[in-house]
Amino acid sequence: MKRYSNLDRSALVFTFLIFIISSFLFAGLEGCKKDTKLTVPSGAQPPTIALTAVPTKKAAGWYEVRIAGTIKDAAGLKTIRIKCDSFHLDQTIKVSMDSAVTSFILDRTVKAPLSLQNTSSTIEVTVTNRYDLASTLELKINDIEAPSFKTAISDYIIEIENNKALLNIDFTALDNKALQSVVVQIPELNIKDSSAVSGTSYEYKKTLELPLKKGSFPLTITLWDNSGLSVTKTASVRVSRTVPYVGDLDLYIAPAQTGGDFSKYISGMPGVIKRTGDYLYEAKYYAVKAGTEVYLLGQKSFTGYRFGQDPLGDPGDLTYDDKNSLPIRLPEKGYYVISLDTKTEKYTVKKETPPPSEAWSLPDNPLAMAGSYFDEYPAANRPKGAVECVPEAGNPFRYVTRVKMHKLVSFTLTPKDPVNDKWLSPFWRYDHTLDGKLIQGGSGKNNSYSFPNPTAVYWVIITFDLHLQTCTVENDGLAN
Repeated sequence: MKRYSNLDRSALVFTFLIFIISSFLFAGLEGCKKDTKLTVPSGAQPPTIALTAVPTKKAAGWYEVRIAGTIKDAAGLKTIRIKCDSFHLDQTIKVSMDSAVTSFILDRTVKAPLSLQNTSSTIEVTVTNRYDLASTLELKINDIEAPSFKTAISDYIIEIENNKALLNIDFTALDNKALQSVVVQIPELNIKDSSAVSGTSYEYKKTLELPLKKGSFPLTITLWDNSGLSVTKTASVRVSRTVPYVGDLDLYIAPAQTGGDFSKYISGMPGVIKRTGDYLYEAKYYAVKAGTEVYLLGQKSFTGYRFGQDPLGDPGDLTYDDKNSLPIRLPEKGYYVISLDTKTEKYTVKKETPPPSEAWSLPDNPLAMAGSYFDEYPAANRPKGAVECVPEAGNPFRYVTRVKMHKLVSFTLTPKDPVNDKWLSPFWRYDHTLDGKLIQGGSGKNNSYSFPNPTAVYWVIITFDLHLQTCTVENDGLAN
């Protein structure tokens, strides 16, 4: 057996005493730590609770209630307790204490027995913060049936008449307990009509005047009851103009700058239009400068059918209204194709480039006009002395010639033969009755136009377009 000296015994006793004292000190510190509570500062407030409880759906034997909203506390949240005895519900959410959580978004769905659907239930939400200050909110469930529509909601088509767009709405709202309000909205038109209502049935019957804006717009109708339950239906409201155009008449295209006076056109109108189907048309036009504006007409006048951009619609919306239609703008110089549908009230504008093969390709035999009534060209009745036509600068398909004529407008567009004086092919005959169409060779007829004063001399502008296959003749006034 090992023997210890007195010195060794003293050291052992000292070490044992140090161990005992340290153990007591550590235990005391731990006890203090466990018993320590946060000091509640003056002015501290309990948490704020902003929650709603809304029944969402029913199923066999139960229904669901959605509890949602925001809970806040500046000092930090600690616990959230959701309790409802009739639902057999008692849940506690422990918020993290690692750091102060000052805001908590709650979104929880709980189930309730369907047998309670006709009784009042209270969901109690109690929230504590880090200072153990508490707030309690009671959410009452008195009703689980949202309102309903007795009358089906369908899309509306509104026709603008007398510069007014009137929307007639008629439906019946129902609720099992008590209605509160009806809200009708068309946000894109800044329309909002709210009506406070009561009872279990309400007939909404109103006429709303809409802004004069053409197009289709979403409509929403929301019903609310006294329990805060709601239902929303959506529909479409289409605002348009009545288009009585039968779709099988001739159309003309004309510059807007004429102001509707086409008396200068002896024959033909600028451009050409063909019908491509029921209510469908294709217009071809040459814009002599950027920003040219045109209308499409159902007659040789601006009074009547004047198709153009609808000022109430989006770009590409068509209207025939001769008082309100705006001209269709062609942004650049050149050839365009304008496609329109008079039934759906739409049009498109597309620039086109004619193929080079359509240009005149016989430089030794330039195109010329042969006829007997050119005042300054007495030998123009033969190909050798015909009035030579010069293509427009930058456009090999278009020829514009200003000449003096008397008595009749009568000529043939022909290749000029300055050497042999022969009639070459192809050639085109001027036919006043064809309203500007060019007919090649033997298929055509020479139908002339008689000037109002047979003894006077007139300036005449003759425009041929080989791409459009048109011939426009304009009276540019007296020359003597």
